[in-house]
Amino acid sequence: MLDKDLDDDNSMTIDLMPGQNMRFVQSEARRAILYQMNLDGTDRKKIYPFADDITVEDTILASADGIYFVTKKIVRDIDGNTTVTTSTDRNIVKLSPESKQLKTILSLQTDDGIFWSVVGCYDNSLVLEGIAYENGDSGTANMSDAQWRELYSKSKTAFATLDLNSQKLTEVYQVKNRGRHDSATHNGILYICEEASNDILAIDLRNGSTSTLASLTQNNINGIFSDMLVCRTWDMTADHTLYFVDTKDGQIRHCTLTQKASDWALDLICEAGDDALVIYDFKADVYSDGSYEIHQYKYALIKKEDLYAGKNTFRPIDMIGAGY
Repeated sequence: MLDKDLDDDNSMTIDLMPGQNMRFVQSEARRAILYQMNLDGTDRKKIYPFADDITVEDTILASADGIYFVTKKIVRDIDGNTTVTTSTDRNIVKLSPESKQLKTILSLQTDDGIFWSVVGCYDNSLVLEGIAYENGDSGTANMSDAQWRELYSKSKTAFATLDLNSQKLTEVYQVKNRGRHDSATHNGILYICEEASNDILAIDLRNGSTSTLASLTQNNINGIFSDMLVCRTWDMTADHTLYFVDTKDGQIRHCTLTQKASDWALDLICEAGDDALVIYDFKADVYSDGSYEIHQYKYALIKKEDLYAGKNTFRPIDMIGAGY
């Protein structure tokens, strides 16, 4: 378990109180600490405390020889009433739980000007995603919303692989940012969907080949569950049901189940053997304006095949707390 502060890298805040003293004081970040414990929370041990000036990103990867993290140092630039948070010294590091030694594997400060994020892994490679701005111009903090939108519309989302052995970065695909798109990676395949097309593309990251996995209107990829792409409509206001696309053969399954207290989509938590753990209901006060005040989330198990088929065979779990 990694206990750490919120990562506010690549954010911008604006103080709306004119005339206020804008002297900036940087508070000391809470040290990130890695713990080890039994699955029931007992026998908790502190494994590794990271340095005080290091921020640890949310991405965590594991292999037989250690645990991989992305670390960096946070820099805050103050311009009038605007604070822009960026980072330096971004590195992929590996921690050996046995020796409790942290080793820097490679730097993520690349020469291409792209802020790469780790979005997946396969074999001994990482899958990276980043925004490639036109002419390398990523804008300035004092740009207007319209200028930001114009700058982004001319950029592309780039995907690349990073071999941890050779440290070679290879760009594999780009998507224009003029329209909405989404992606997921699973077992060495990158899946791409765009609102302008019904297709879900599958890019094999090992050999670069591209094919169409499936075609459906509801192709907005919301994540991966088991070997399935979890898809929904791009306009999520009318249809809250889930569409499962099998990554092995492209078969499409439509789950018409939604949460019982509303028509919200099911929240898929995890899988355990043939079962899925989901949030299928909640207790809430419903107000006249349509808003909710939720007091308890309700969990249930359901066979994965029943989930994919939309069969209402939930096995509710007795809740003793709020659930979140």
